[in-house]
Amino acid sequence: MNRHPGGAALGDRLVGRKSQMTRSLWWLLLFSLLVAPVSFGSVGSGASLVVAMLAVFAVFPAPVRELLKQEPGLAIFLVVFFVLSLMFAINAKEPWDMRFVFNFIALPLAIPVYLLARRHAGGPWPLIIVNIALLGSFLGALFGVLNVGMSGMARASGMFNNPNMYAHIILIFGFMALPGLFLSNAQWRFIYLAGPLLGIAGTVLSGSRGTLIAIPFFVLAALLYFFRQPEGWRWAVRGAFALVLALVLGISIFSLRDFKLPRVAETFGVITQVMSTGRSEQWGTQIRIDLYKGAWRAFTESPIVGHGWANTPAKSAEQLTGRRPATGVLNKRIAAKWPHVHNDFLGFSAAAGIFGMLGYLALLAAPFTNLRRGDRFNAHRVYVAVIVVSGSAIFGLFDGMFSYDIGINSYAFTTAILAGTFVEPHPDGTAAPSA
Repeated sequence: MNRHPGGAALGDRLVGRKSQMTRSLWWLLLFSLLVAPVSFGSVGSGASLVVAMLAVFAVFPAPVRELLKQEPGLAIFLVVFFVLSLMFAINAKEPWDMRFVFNFIALPLAIPVYLLARRHAGGPWPLIIVNIALLGSFLGALFGVLNVGMSGMARASGMFNNPNMYAHIILIFGFMALPGLFLSNAQWRFIYLAGPLLGIAGTVLSGSRGTLIAIPFFVLAALLYFFRQPEGWRWAVRGAFALVLALVLGISIFSLRDFKLPRVAETFGVITQVMSTGRSEQWGTQIRIDLYKGAWRAFTESPIVGHGWANTPAKSAEQLTGRRPATGVLNKRIAAKWPHVHNDFLGFSAAAGIFGMLGYLALLAAPFTNLRRGDRFNAHRVYVAVIVVSGSAIFGLFDGMFSYDIGINSYAFTTAILAGTFVEPHPDGTAAPSA
């Protein structure tokens, strides 16, 4: 006997409010993840973390054990987070050293993000996500033009960001726009070709050499993706024409406005010099080479548990010599204060030993652990995963991707959204389980 006739109505209202909350969080997540970090750096990325934390209250309780079996990539994120936490705790010299654990909080938070995403599986959502990524690239490129063209900055970086991370993110999100060519039937879908052009423009304006190196790999991935799509070769030809046109236009504008981007012009020379001699006349490049050697030495000194993230930069910089020409400050002192060693593989290895090394490789493998070959969204999901993973790996060789809050947040949450949204929906509206 129902003693509270209004109980059912109250329950319906609560369910409705929770559903409305879920929809609101979903939209906030997409914009804070795919738009805000490019233009507003760590502030935008931090907003996505806040949304992910709030999502915990909207999506739980949930069958986590079954979820982790269904999506092994999320289980990898969880295991890597706890292993890194353990290694950092073992090496902590004081409680404050454990603060670096929170750099990787996005890894476990990828679970509520996935649960939020799977409620928006398939249908129009992959195209909506692509549209938002294109918007993020456009606004990011606009900020880059304002930085260099109007504010007189030497390198584009957006706001609350640095030039390298700005370039990393805008290039990934720009190339993420290409699936719109095949997900949309609109006559104006050629606009998605602008995504890579915006990403490349932002990269050039940033002067990030490591990101420039990734462009040929992204173009190759895009071509392979095109040739696997109906009429894809036509879009490949149009894309090549658009790229040539953009290059001519860009060179003309730079010539007329007398823009000077010495880092871009020097990229090929720096690469050639390092490959032929193992050294560089550029101070920034040479100190990184020396720091890489120091990080590897640090790993060999403690190959099992490493030195902890808090201690790794100073440990890696112990044997650095020389001074910074512009200031005269010792290279050892400069590098010891950096929050990371500008190389993700070496940073993880030196900070957490063999467990960190394997954890880093596992993070790169996570987006490919549960692909659905029979799913009509699978080709798009694979392409975006290739862009995200290859970009993160290349950026991690020369600067860092997972060593920055923006990088690890974007990687973990984008992977979760791919798994939950770029799939055919289950009859109950969620992502269908894999075969």
